[in-house]
Amino acid sequence: MYKVGYIDDSAKTFTNYTYGLLEYDIELICTNEKMSKVQLVNWVLDNQIEAVMIDYKLNPKFEFVGTELIAYLNDKLPGLQCVVLTSYKSNSLEEKLVPKVLTYDRDIFSELDWTEIADTLKEYCQIFRNRMHLLINQYENLYNKIKAKNINAEENEEFLDLYKMLNDNVNDKLDSLLDKLDKVLKNE
Repeated sequence: MYKVGYIDDSAKTFTNYTYGLLEYDIELICTNEKMSKVQLVNWVLDNQIEAVMIDYKLNPKFEFVGTELIAYLNDKLPGLQCVVLTSYKSNSLEEKLVPKVLTYDRDIFSELDWTEIADTLKEYCQIFRNRMHLLINQYENLYNKIKAKNINAEENEEFLDLYKMLNDNVNDKLDSLLDKLDKVLKNE
C-alpha cells in the first residue's frame, strides 16, 4: 500500500478521492485542518506519507498557497515528491515554484479512469522509498567508517549533514508526539 497525503482547505473531495485511489492500492491521508508549515511537516512524518498532493488555493484558511508549501516541504523533507492539484493551474505555473510536470488540473479526477494519476503517485512513493533507502545506506556506510576510524574530513562533513537531516526528521516527529502527550496530561 502506498501512502499519499492530501492537503486542501476544503474536505469536499476527500471521500471521493480516498475511495477512488484505494482501488489503486493508494491510501490517501487527508487534512484540511489549519496548520503551520512546520506542523504540516510533522503531519507528513507522523502519518509516514511518501508523496503529497496539495491544493494550490489553500488561503484564506492557510497563510500560504500550495506552491509555497511544496517549496518548504522540499527543503525540509528532501526526496518527498509533492504535486499541486488545482483548478488554478495558470496561477501556480506563473510562480515558478513547482515545475509544470508536477502541476495537475483537478479535472484529472473527473475522468473515469484514474490509472495515470494513480501510477504517477505510486511512482513518486517508490522514488521516496528508494531515496530514503539510499540515504540510510549512505549514513550507515559513513558511520562504519567512523567506527573504524577510517573517515576523511569530507566524509565526516557528509555524515554530519546526513545525521542532522535524519535526526531532525526524527526529532520533529518526537517533538510532535511530546506535544500531544503534554496536551493529554494537561487535560487530566
